[in-house]
Amino acid sequence: MSITTTPTPPRLPLGYSLSGLGPVEFGLEWEPHYAISGPPGAGKTALLAKFARWGLDLNFEVLWFDAEGLGPIGHGIEERINLRTLDEPSRPGDSRENNDVSQPLRADLLDILRTVDSRRELRQEQGVSRWHDLSPAIPRKFVVFDGFSKSQLVGDHLLGVALQKLLKTGRAEGIHVLISLPAEESSVRYSPFATRCVLIELMAWTANKSTALISAPGDPAITAARVQHS
Repeated sequence: MSITTTPTPPRLPLGYSLSGLGPVEFGLEWEPHYAISGPPGAGKTALLAKFARWGLDLNFEVLWFDAEGLGPIGHGIEERINLRTLDEPSRPGDSRENNDVSQPLRADLLDILRTVDSRRELRQEQGVSRWHDLSPAIPRKFVVFDGFSKSQLVGDHLLGVALQKLLKTGRAEGIHVLISLPAEESSVRYSPFATRCVLIELMAWTANKSTALISAPGDPAITAARVQHS
C-alpha cells in the first residue's frame, strides 16, 4: 500500500487520503496480498470485484472462491473469471454438513500450491530469479476468497496450513491472495492474515464509497481513506 501523487503503472486508484496526502493507489511492486474486512453492506465484495476488473484488464488470471454466489456485483466479470461457488457441492465427495467448506477448499488450495511449486521449478530450470522473467511469460493470478468466515478459512488445521503456505510462497511466484472477512469477528488486524496482507478495514458504504482504515504488514501506521468502489 502506498500514497502517491504520481501513479506508476500498473496501479489501482482506490480513492483519496482523509489526511490530505493525496490519492490512495495500490500496486504490486512488493507482491502484496490483501485482506478486506467490514460489516455487511460495507462494500467488501464490490471492492474485491474492483480488484478483479483491474487484474482482468491487465490480463491476470482470476480464481474466485465464493461461499454463496457472486450475485449482481459480479456483472461484467463473472464470465471472465474462474468462479468456484461453494454453497453446493461441486466435487464428488464434497460435504456441506455444519456449513463445512474445508474439504473442497483444501483440494483447490493444494492445486494452487502445486502451481506455485511448478513456477518455482521453472524459474530454477531457466536460471531466473523472478517469475516475470520466465519465457514464455506467465500471467499473474488473483486468488479471491469472498463470503467466508475466518473460522472457515483457518479453523480447519490442514486448510489453515495450506492457506498460510500460499500467503507465504505464492506472491513470489506472481500469485496474489485477496480475502474478505466479516468485521463482527475479531479485528482483521489481529487475524492470521495481518502479517502477510495489506489490511483494508471498511466502514459504512454510502454513495458507492466507504471510509477505510488501511495498514501494511508489519507497519503500525494506519491510513484513513475514502474508497471508491467502482
